[in-house]
Amino acid sequence: MVTTATILHADLDAFYALVEQLLNPSLRGKPIAVGGGVVLAASYEAKAFGVRGGMPGRRACALLSSLASFTLAFSVEVALLRR
Repeated sequence: MVTTATILHADLDAFYALVEQLLNPSLRGKPIAVGGGVVLAASYEAKAFGVRGGMPGRRACALLSSLASFTLAFSVEVALLRR
């Protein structure tokens, strides 16, 4: 019997940043990060400047002075995931 495997890659690092952009359309196309002292998620626009999840927030701001940052609104993200 031959079995095949399916591999799914989901970029959840960007998910929380994309939710912020969904909630606030004026943020679309702008570099944003979600997190406090540590970046939990970075938008693709922020990633283009080297901002990454797990990076200290101060380092992210040093890489990109125009970076907008937000705290995680976990209840909102969970509600969107359940749709």
